[in-house]
Amino acid sequence: MVRIILLCVLMIGSTMLRAAEATQVVTYPLASCYQQGEQHTLRVGETEVPVQAFTPIYDFTHFSFSGRQTVTITVNEEITNYTITPLSLGLKATVDGNKLSFDIEGSRYLIVKINNLKELAIAGDNLETEVPDSEGEGIYNILSKPYKADKKGKKPSTVAIQTAIDDACRNGGGIVYVPAGLYYCGNLVLRSNVHIYMEGGAVIRGTGNPKDYITHYRKESLQMDGTWFIYTDENTSNIKIYGRGTIDGNGSYMRNQHKYLNNLLMPMQCSGFTVDGITFIDSGLWGVIPTRCDHVLLQNTKHYNENDKDHEDDSIDIQECQHVLVRHTIAIAEDDTYSTKTWTHTTDIADKWYGDPEPLDDVTFDDCLGWSRCATFKLGFGVEQDQTNLRFVNSTSYKSMRAIAVNHKWGKGIARNVVFDNIDIEGFWPRDKNNSRWLEIYLQAPETVEDIVIRNVRVRDKGNTPSIIKGYDAKHPLKNIILENIYMYDRNVPAYSLEEMNITDVNKYIERLQLIQTYHANR
Repeated sequence: MVRIILLCVLMIGSTMLRAAEATQVVTYPLASCYQQGEQHTLRVGETEVPVQAFTPIYDFTHFSFSGRQTVTITVNEEITNYTITPLSLGLKATVDGNKLSFDIEGSRYLIVKINNLKELAIAGDNLETEVPDSEGEGIYNILSKPYKADKKGKKPSTVAIQTAIDDACRNGGGIVYVPAGLYYCGNLVLRSNVHIYMEGGAVIRGTGNPKDYITHYRKESLQMDGTWFIYTDENTSNIKIYGRGTIDGNGSYMRNQHKYLNNLLMPMQCSGFTVDGITFIDSGLWGVIPTRCDHVLLQNTKHYNENDKDHEDDSIDIQECQHVLVRHTIAIAEDDTYSTKTWTHTTDIADKWYGDPEPLDDVTFDDCLGWSRCATFKLGFGVEQDQTNLRFVNSTSYKSMRAIAVNHKWGKGIARNVVFDNIDIEGFWPRDKNNSRWLEIYLQAPETVEDIVIRNVRVRDKGNTPSIIKGYDAKHPLKNIILENIYMYDRNVPAYSLEEMNITDVNKYIERLQLIQTYHANR
């Protein structure tokens, strides 16, 4: 009997241990340059999670977890109304005075709005599964000799980090290990076969001083010079940045104080480029812009820019690339959040790009959450080279001026075979406070746009102006446009007419526009 009782105790203890191991919450400290948010406190399970103050419009928070966890947000006033985006998740919440609680399981990126307070962007990642050793063969820890980076941010760490990257490349490849800390940097150049691991709490931040940077371009529309903060060397391959760290451009300060711009990350002429788990903050211009690359993966990334100023601060722009997957991301910006573009040698920002202009082909955005003052999901404006085989799927537009856009405005390229499928459109907050619409397919150049499919879209808000479908002229019409299963508001039956979809700004330069309805009651 004693042996049986002991066995039962061991089994119960083992089960409890496995359960504890299965439900973990990992938090990341705020770097010394950041402030704690004042409007929200956050608890996940029994763990307090820091909230980072960011803009007058929103703050954000980040943690990793496993199992099923209860998220509790506490504010300084009684909660009378709230939303949890994506609404399509149907997360059930309870309110207890000034506390809002709901459960999550599996990685979730959310935007929570309570009363008239700031929005709170919540990034809950899965636990890391690829954490390298911090020391050892093939590991280049930037705090170790000979690098000795300054993790307290008292002096620049550019030389230390760049030397570690160069050493890893020279030795055939390796992992540059970036421990938690604050590292101010000038330009960093990424090399072939070098992977950079950033611990949670590690921040590589721009110095805010243009003298620390190489000027790579002139943005004529803004009359400002700019730099690629972190970029690849010419003709590189097999580069990866991963972990739970942050790349912070300090771009708003440099732009406002010095009239100088920066892009956060510019992989260029690289084959095999991966970013996994990293947070990108505060670019002075477009943020993450893979350019003339192939086989690119951006997943589990978070992109936070100011969205209360007219800044042209796109989150992710895929430019002249092939075979790209952007998966499970959140992006907040004043300008476009997810877009594709192609240019020429004479385009101002492209003057120093490596190689020759390339077509863009086979690009997928999957499970993306966006909040923009302009376009959430967009092809264009630049179509100087062909753009073909694009897919925007399983994604949500929280607010925007145009949720879905195909805008061929500049260039002689073709836009062909573009699919938007399973998109949820929640609302609008346009740059000019007017002129918002859920759809814009607009050919503004005498070129070709064809084979565009808009399918399985939930339009919870139509915007305050009619949506647009327009060709250029009789010789350059839009061709083969399909609208399939467009669900307006909370209706479970798809719309049957353009008028019902609020698509009434339509001209006669369209060949083969089809409206298709397939009943799906579960929508």
